[in-house]
Amino acid sequence: MNQKELKQEIRDRKFRNLYIFCSDDYFLKKLYRERIRGAGEFDFEVIDINDESEIYKIAEHSNSNTLFSRAKKRIIYARIHYILSSYDIKSTKSNIIILDPAGCKNLKHKNLVKFETPTEDEIDKFIVYKIGQNGKKIEKKAADFILKRFVNKDTSSLNIFLEKVLLYNIDKEIIKYEDVEKLAENVQNYNVFKLAEYVMQNDSAKFFNEVDGVLDSIHPSVVVSIIANEAIKTVSSGLLNDSELASTPLKIRSSIKYKQYFKTLGIKRLTTLLNLLNDMDLIIKSLNVNGFLELFKARMFIWFAAPKT
Repeated sequence: MNQKELKQEIRDRKFRNLYIFCSDDYFLKKLYRERIRGAGEFDFEVIDINDESEIYKIAEHSNSNTLFSRAKKRIIYARIHYILSSYDIKSTKSNIIILDPAGCKNLKHKNLVKFETPTEDEIDKFIVYKIGQNGKKIEKKAADFILKRFVNKDTSSLNIFLEKVLLYNIDKEIIKYEDVEKLAENVQNYNVFKLAEYVMQNDSAKFFNEVDGVLDSIHPSVVVSIIANEAIKTVSSGLLNDSELASTPLKIRSSIKYKQYFKTLGIKRLTTLLNLLNDMDLIIKSLNVNGFLELFKARMFIWFAAPKT
């Protein structure tokens, strides 16, 4: 089925018992998941399937009853963390199952949703909506710049870029052309999200190879905030089970990666890292940013060099 057919089913509130969302565009998948969820009174549950031996969980959750609920139907959103090539998927009579696999290989099914690249008009409206949702406005020239940059690209990359625009211009009421142009250049040359990933991977060589360029082009508060956010996701993934994690406001596409980070670093090193980042944040807020790069690098060098416990 295509995206238009799914949209019509949501409008008519006539749902199938099974949908397979097979796409790299995670934002678009989330959008339609929430549209289905908001089209009626449903119980909603997210489950994670890590390998084929756990596939029984989908039927188990679908057939189990929910206590103390008035909802007649349930939505079971199954995040499948492997490539789905074949599976004898049986629909349920009353509940709705949405499968979100890491990928699909030669999978054919009548309920496989084929998502489409957004049109220019849809991109333009989404830019204005996303910025407005955060209480800001955007100049037409700036919106046009973003539009041209993301024509024929998926919604996820557009959403990530807009989140960066909002983060890096947090104190501004109006987003201007020079703001997005500068950000596009900086992100192209130095990726602060990659820098945070190197920290979680305990890869000091790649971190110190990139850190100078990142801090020269992006405000230190942003760098500290993003690394801290990744550390918090890692700690949460290591200490909480999947259902507890799903109930948090953390936007974690797959907890497997963060669980591995937690296993590699351990709670003591992660706690030390969060304390370090908190200290750096206090230094920035005190406006004492002179020599911040060298101080930050020195503190991070000590953290990387600390023996594993």
